[in-house]
Amino acid sequence: MYMPFGDQAAWEAVRARAGRVVQVLTSAYAAPDAPPAPLADQPRLLLGWHPSKRWHTPEEISAAALRLTGHGDADVLGVTRPWDDRPA
Repeated sequence: MYMPFGDQAAWEAVRARAGRVVQVLTSAYAAPDAPPAPLADQPRLLLGWHPSKRWHTPEEISAAALRLTGHGDADVLGVTRPWDDRPA
């Protein structure tokens, strides 16, 4: 189960200590009414699911996040729509 990281102050505290932060966001952030990413000036990885209708493994998520640490503003891992196609 995904849990929110924290409020904006928590994100700012992490950024103050870590410099470049890759935000790993759930697919809910792909919705038209989604809130903005907590750190708009940092790279973000939007988690979807694998096209074969399975969730991504921790290794796949980590590899995608690491690719963004060197460069890139945003990326989507997998697919996020249609929502009804997500794995159970």
